[in-house]
Amino acid sequence: MTQIVFKKKCNPGAVSIIVPLTGHSKLLKISIEKIEKHTPKIYERIFVNRGNTPPKWLMNWVKKRPNDHLIEALKGTSRAECMNMGIEASSGEFIVIMQEHVMVSDGWLNGMLECIDGREDIGIVGPMTDAETAGIQCAVDSAHAKINPFDEFARGFRKKNRFRRIRSRQIADFCTLFRWRLVEQIGPFDETLEQGSEFDDYCLRAALEGYHNLIAGDVMVHCGKIFPVNNKRAFKHKWRGIDARSRDGKRLAVLIAVEAAEKLHHRGDIDKAIVMMIEGIKYRPEKKAIYHGLAGMLIDAGRFKEALEAINAAPDDKGDDLTTIELSGYCNEGMKRYDEAARCADRALSLNASSAPALNLRGMLAHQKGNRDAAKDFFKAAIASDPGYGDSHTNLGILSWEAGHQDNALELLEKGFILSPTVEGCIRAYHFVVSEMAQFKRAESVFREAKALFPQHRRIAFLLIDILIQQKKHASAMREIREAMVAFGINDGILSAANGVLDRIDAEKTKDARKKPNLSLCMIVKNEEKYLAKCLMSALPIADEMIVVDTGSTDRTRAIAKIFGAELYDFEWCNDFSRARNLSLSKAAGRWIFVMDADEVISPLDYAALTRIVKKRHDDPEAYFITTRNYVRQASITGWTCNDGQYADEEAGTGWWPTRKVRLFTNHGFIRFENPIHELVEPSLIRRSIHIRECNIPVHHYGQLNEDQHIAKREAYYLLAKKKVAEEGDNIHFLIEFAIEAGGLEKYEEAVELWKRALRINPFNAKALLSLGYTYMKLKNYEEARVSARKAMLQAPTLKEVAVLHTTCELLFGNTGKSVSCLEKLLQETPEYPMARSILAATYRIEGEKAKSLKQIRTLTKMGVDCAEYLHDLSGKLVSTGRTGDAVSLLELAVESGHDTKDIREFLSELK
Repeated sequence: MTQIVFKKKCNPGAVSIIVPLTGHSKLLKISIEKIEKHTPKIYERIFVNRGNTPPKWLMNWVKKRPNDHLIEALKGTSRAECMNMGIEASSGEFIVIMQEHVMVSDGWLNGMLECIDGREDIGIVGPMTDAETAGIQCAVDSAHAKINPFDEFARGFRKKNRFRRIRSRQIADFCTLFRWRLVEQIGPFDETLEQGSEFDDYCLRAALEGYHNLIAGDVMVHCGKIFPVNNKRAFKHKWRGIDARSRDGKRLAVLIAVEAAEKLHHRGDIDKAIVMMIEGIKYRPEKKAIYHGLAGMLIDAGRFKEALEAINAAPDDKGDDLTTIELSGYCNEGMKRYDEAARCADRALSLNASSAPALNLRGMLAHQKGNRDAAKDFFKAAIASDPGYGDSHTNLGILSWEAGHQDNALELLEKGFILSPTVEGCIRAYHFVVSEMAQFKRAESVFREAKALFPQHRRIAFLLIDILIQQKKHASAMREIREAMVAFGINDGILSAANGVLDRIDAEKTKDARKKPNLSLCMIVKNEEKYLAKCLMSALPIADEMIVVDTGSTDRTRAIAKIFGAELYDFEWCNDFSRARNLSLSKAAGRWIFVMDADEVISPLDYAALTRIVKKRHDDPEAYFITTRNYVRQASITGWTCNDGQYADEEAGTGWWPTRKVRLFTNHGFIRFENPIHELVEPSLIRRSIHIRECNIPVHHYGQLNEDQHIAKREAYYLLAKKKVAEEGDNIHFLIEFAIEAGGLEKYEEAVELWKRALRINPFNAKALLSLGYTYMKLKNYEEARVSARKAMLQAPTLKEVAVLHTTCELLFGNTGKSVSCLEKLLQETPEYPMARSILAATYRIEGEKAKSLKQIRTLTKMGVDCAEYLHDLSGKLVSTGRTGDAVSLLELAVESGHDTKDIREFLSELK
């Protein structure tokens, strides 16, 4: 880690711009020219060269300018190290870190400084950009603005959005500004993290110290393309492993709770949002800002009495806290206690004569009394005090509307909405005037920008749909409806709106019936309303047609399929998945077929790779194996793999286990599914000697996270498997399928007999021996489990699941010495296998190696694995084998490592 020497003083008001270099000298030159043109005052610029040969023009440039510096870093130096080197060499009060391909625009630096100047609680500031991968910092309709006309676009953008500020914990790393004081407080960038995630880490650390990170919503820079960080493993490990009882652990818990509450509030789930805010208060009851946040949400929802109760529940502040007084004033105004509200406003103004909320409240009270002139003056004073305070623009706009000045009212209300797009009053007033004046075309871009900034805000999303429908932009409205269905769920209201739009869409304009589809998505469904919208939304960009075969849905599944443009076919269920699948294949017109289930998605990260495959136009049959990532919460499942951040938007649970089968193949009539359950097309391909190719495109499957639905499916599979075994007799393939389903439904005695039947056919089947051993473990027949484990070790000593079963059995019988060497060897080969690490932690503890056991637990925590349930379960097994002392040791390990639960504490108390 670079050791930054903290300065005793820096140059007040001065700015240091740090630019890590990667060798894109052509873009760098344009970037420098743009900075020179659009920055009235630069104190210094520091270029950190990452081991490349710097261009001669840059070396000459630096020599001629005393405030420009070039620092040479060793080849292979990470970007975090380069940024730290630049920070160490800087002398300004403010630090800008900028990527070398960024092109700034007029007012960029002043605009970012405006965000941070005068506010002690602002941490990191970033601008808006035209890069599509910049998340919410990508401005709508900016992609067309190339480098040459970009300055003109940026000027218009700044004028329209002047003083807009968007709070966001995460700020993209292409261009950022912060004070030197922040570095003194939270330290340098973490050089152990992956490139890109070191900035996520810095933003998080700033937030944990109580800073608010902001997007300067009126500043636009050209950035071209930003490459998203897909692998954030080290970042996740760092923060998952934090002690929940530590200072940062508590602050992180509060931050997560507050952010979840804000998201729920935006979605309209105010009651759930309140619960999350109360959860945050439990972690830090002394933190007054959480009470204020809760009160703000309640005020916005019109629940003024509850908001006042939240304020009064906050820690005693001796009556001189400005925010408390301001919020109390709004609560009293909402409860029509106008005199008390006025007293709050006056108290707030006595503490800060420029308080925009207090001046705005004074205006509202004057308006309530019919004193329009006084109200107008108060609202103008609030705007002069804080030009970014949207409520006052909205209130001034309402006065103009009441006075009949419609155009002026529209301007003011639009400004209020742009500045405060999540405030209910600002949203409602602007949409009302837009509707009254039929200014839907004008409002569309404003609402699109707001939706891009707050994609989880239900009201914004639904009003944008209304604006599109009013303009008869039915295709655009349908796209927004589909996104809303995925984001906010399905209800009768949105289905009704969707069907109304669908009826108006002319199919001839949205689909060229003469064009042969290239890729057909084929699915079978039944009662999948929870998942189907998300699945079809993920497939829309790559599927030319979607074939959905319904096997008897009684929920909204059919309506959802229709809204997403799928061709819907009925299938009378006959206990045969293959027949249903083959009906979907027979209806496909595409050259290629892609098979998915409703509880699955394909990631946008894989669209390009899939498109490259299906663009092949030759007539020979082809087929590809696709790996399914089955996401689960339990890490004990065979084949479990830790989520690594590669698919950050798709990952769920703690990890996934893989299945591999053909899902992508050319549309030839002889490629068909076989077997009534666990249906596959592989047999039809093998008979034709068609080589099955590999590809790195996964499908993400979530069905196993829904326990109730997963059990229901297993019960159906169980009955089908039972029927097939009755028909086929001792067919090992069907016996294994039946045994798996029986075990999955906890019919362990039946599963044991089925595994024995399979082993009579093939005594050397290692996976059958392994499964038999695990089933015996479920039955607490540990002796038989050990027998099966030893046999499995003889057949497959390198299979990691066999090693886990074997060492667990040995541990239960006191043979810890054998377990340690086996597990240590296994972890050398597969260091991220949590079950091996869990057993090793337990084994170390039983052998008295406390430090080693705690180290293993900390590593598991960083992987996102909570070992509390495992330690509790293993302790119970040890008690049943008479080893109570060892069980107590493991329960104490859970307590010492911070993984204790109520059940663990009660169990430990019983044993002691």
